[in-house]
Amino acid sequence: MQAAIRCPNGPTTVRLAGMTVVATCGPTSIRSASVATEPMKHRNVRMDDRTWLAAARVAELKGQRISDLVRSLLRGVVTRNRKLLENDPVWQETCLKRGWVEW
Repeated sequence: MQAAIRCPNGPTTVRLAGMTVVATCGPTSIRSASVATEPMKHRNVRMDDRTWLAAARVAELKGQRISDLVRSLLRGVVTRNRKLLENDPVWQETCLKRGWVEW
C-alpha cells in the first residue's frame, strides 16, 4: 500500500511495511555547512500510527524533520529531570566512562 503526501523538500511516499509506516522524503537541505553536526545513532521508537503521522505533519508544518522534533522533546524531558540524574550513581558512572564533563 502506498500513498503520496507533500513534503517541503521533495516528493514523499508512505508505504506500509508490515506494521511500520515508512516515509521516504526527497533530498533535504543542510542548514549550515560550516558547522559540524554531532554524530548521532539511529534509535527505534514504537508508537501508534496516529501519533506518529500527526507528529510528522507538525514537524513538516514547522519546517523541521521529525527527528529534530523528537530530539527537542527528549531534551526537554532531560532538562526537567536533571536533578534525578545529578544524584544518580549509574548516570555518573556512564558519564565518567564516556568522558562527558558536562551535558
